[in-house]
Amino acid sequence: MLLTRKMLNTILRNWRMQIPLELKKELLEQYGNLVDDGEGHVFEYTEQDICEQLRKIIRPYQEPGDFPEEIAQAFSRMKY
Repeated sequence: MLLTRKMLNTILRNWRMQIPLELKKELLEQYGNLVDDGEGHVFEYTEQDICEQLRKIIRPYQEPGDFPEEIAQAFSRMKY
């Protein structure tokens, strides 16, 4: 899976996050291309890889108490 601009915007919207345009460009450059291990083996990131790396990179831009972990925990405690 490759990160696309549409996917990144959707993730950020779902996480209720805004990041600088320059960081968006860096993320798309890094995760929007196939990865070569130097020996000619090419592999793609999984959706989980991309989301986890985005979470780590974007964390400094979060508002206190407004990150997906807290949101996910709140939803998990809800009764349906």
